Amino acid sequence: TIDLTLDLHGLSLAQAHDKLINFISQSYNSNKRLLLIITGKGANHDRTLKNNFAKWLNSNSISDKILYYCHASNNHGGKGAFYIYLRKAK
Repeated sequence: TIDLTLDLHGLSLAQAHDKLINFISQSYNSNKRLLLIITGKGANHDRTLKNNFAKWLNSNSISDKILYYCHASNNHGGKGAFYIYLRKAK
């Protein structure tokens, strides 16, 4: 079951980055485990967002909170969305 969802459509890269980092940190601290992040898959902006997504997840500020991530199933957005499974909070 998806605990929380974040939609990054329409945000600038800087806004999307900040929102994603804060969302993951807050979710981790609230003991949420499965997140759905919607990046989009169509417009150039969405591709740029999607291209930066993995780099952001590997940043020092949140990489230790993430167990793994993968593309979402088609009913949750397919290649325009990702599941992020968080580690248990310490």
